[in-house]
Amino acid sequence: MSAHSLLAMHNITVMNAFFVGIRGLISHNSTSIFEAEIRSFFDTYMENIDNMSHIEPSVFEKAEKVCGEVEVIKGKRRIARKTEKVKAESAAAANDVLKKDMEEKGAEGAVNVPLTSDDEAMM
Repeated sequence: MSAHSLLAMHNITVMNAFFVGIRGLISHNSTSIFEAEIRSFFDTYMENIDNMSHIEPSVFEKAEKVCGEVEVIKGKRRIARKTEKVKAESAAAANDVLKKDMEEKGAEGAVNVPLTSDDEAMM
């Protein structure tokens, strides 16, 4: 059996157990059991929970911060890719203009503008 199949079976089993638990809580119609489950959840995933009205998220807050950092990195990479694309398009357009100008003046060959930086060899 493939790893993908095992993972799918595991996920279905976990989700089924999750919903069996929810249906069980609903069928008992007991607020004390429900509150105990909420307390268990907060004890597992939150820190410093002395009062239910004042909850300091730790796991979720940390995850949100990391997700924000990832989005910033993605944005910087996207801008860098776009900048490189614009530079390449500008260099190609400059080469085309220079080639056309040289052809009109009857000179042979054309000057190539480097595509990315001044350090690259001329084409």
